[in-house]
Amino acid sequence: SRRSGPLRLEAIRSGNAQLGRVGDVPPILAQYSDAGVPIVGAVKYDGNGLVLATSPGSGIKSLKDLAGKKIAINEGTAQQAVVLRNLKSAGLSIKDVQPINLGLAEFADGLRAEQVNAAVLKQPDRVRYLASTQGEGSIEIP
Repeated sequence: SRRSGPLRLEAIRSGNAQLGRVGDVPPILAQYSDAGVPIVGAVKYDGNGLVLATSPGSGIKSLKDLAGKKIAINEGTAQQAVVLRNLKSAGLSIKDVQPINLGLAEFADGLRAEQVNAAVLKQPDRVRYLASTQGEGSIEIP
């Protein structure tokens, strides 16, 4: 399923699902809000599972270049946490960018259409997006 973590947790909470895999942020929010969703396991991944990618015409080359740019956000997701951590590491905050609320499934299309300048993509969207925009100026930001 291409649903976001918060939607998966809501499906569990409502009894429409028994188990779901989510990123790091949704279970923290569920625990904090007493949502009654038990955490039954955790997986540690090595490497970059979620990477900030840029739109072809963004001109972004580094994290510092995110200042003033339109960044895709989906609140309560691991993607949002990645954006916030990357901004902080560059000495920026969410107030230094233009957050654009999109569904996770809309991130790659938002980049292609220049609706946003940067978005955190997960697999397989990351590989598909970068392959489809190869040579047009889109990059992954380390």
